[in-house]
Amino acid sequence: MNSSYKQYIDSVKYKNGKKYIYGAGKVGQAIYHLCVENEIEIQGFCVTNTEQNESRIEDIPVIEFGSSIEENSVILIGVLEHGKSVIKEYINKYGNYQVVDCPDGILYTTQYHHNKMINPTLEITPAIGCSVNCKYCPQEVFLKEYFRKDNKRKKYMTLDDFKICIDKLPKNALIEWAGFVEPFLNNESIDMMQYAFEQGYEMTLYTTLIGLTKKKLMKIISMPFKQVVLHVADKDGYANIPVTDEYLELLEIIINAKKKDGTPFVDNANCQSEPHPKVLEKTKDKIRIYGEMSDRAGNLENKDNKLRGGEKCGRIYCERAVNLNHNVLLPDGTVVLCCNDFGMKHVLGNLLKEDYDSIISSEQMRLVKRGMNLDESLSILCRKCMFAKNLK
Repeated sequence: MNSSYKQYIDSVKYKNGKKYIYGAGKVGQAIYHLCVENEIEIQGFCVTNTEQNESRIEDIPVIEFGSSIEENSVILIGVLEHGKSVIKEYINKYGNYQVVDCPDGILYTTQYHHNKMINPTLEITPAIGCSVNCKYCPQEVFLKEYFRKDNKRKKYMTLDDFKICIDKLPKNALIEWAGFVEPFLNNESIDMMQYAFEQGYEMTLYTTLIGLTKKKLMKIISMPFKQVVLHVADKDGYANIPVTDEYLELLEIIINAKKKDGTPFVDNANCQSEPHPKVLEKTKDKIRIYGEMSDRAGNLENKDNKLRGGEKCGRIYCERAVNLNHNVLLPDGTVVLCCNDFGMKHVLGNLLKEDYDSIISSEQMRLVKRGMNLDESLSILCRKCMFAKNLK
């Protein structure tokens, strides 16, 4: 066991009092599994609002934090760094508790997240221009830069071009349908997904359901995605997701769908404010809906102080991809550094014209690495990114 995790387990194990985890998402669940492995009994997952969470996780109750949690209980913080201070303030309102901070890198105790951090990942942007146009997504920045030199630049990835690019990837690469657009705005995206599965690649899916029909959705549910994340409609309309009868029908189908192993097809969901009331009617007690927003490495202005951001000094690394190999493929084969590079600051190459090794060892990649490790005078996106961490 990692020495920092051993210290964490020892500090938790020898505290008297009932033990709860504050946070029911992937961080809280990673802490739960770490505790179970070390024979630490957890009474429940605590959350601020039960409406946006499942009612039980692995048969452990999810409860609203409040006076029902007896004082002097041990509260294990189970959220990412930026949410800790808010939760601690909230806990202090209710009395005296023994609060234990979340250990660094807790997500990477799971094999899936560890592999994702180390192995190559390619996010697919199969179309240019996202009709969902979320308030906290810098689409305008991306479109301006993509078409800056050529207003007729390719807008849709073709199946043939996708095959050329995918066939150049290492077989341990993870393919993510995320990138800078709702994937189903490209009519060939399902065929692309099917091809990638046939070639033996693991894939994850991030979707708003926009662009899907019931027939297409049933095809998607039959595919063995490693992880599925759903972006749902919000009450403020920050995401342009029309809450129609058709949308609610698709939402109900996907929320109740199961994978072959019997687990829910959707692993978690997110939202840019509070979920739309009609969404909550469908999702209550079934799935956690979380809200986590950033300034996209400085590509958004934090006008209403709701975005996570900030600038890092000193030597840094990317906690999502230690080898900087979590990149984004655009419709014309262009590969940019990462999911926050909406301004296309770091263009690594073109996968239609070059091989994969040339792209990840390109001059632009070398510049980024120098900027992270040696030369702070170099202008790199990573210094403003929420996934950047200081080397200790």
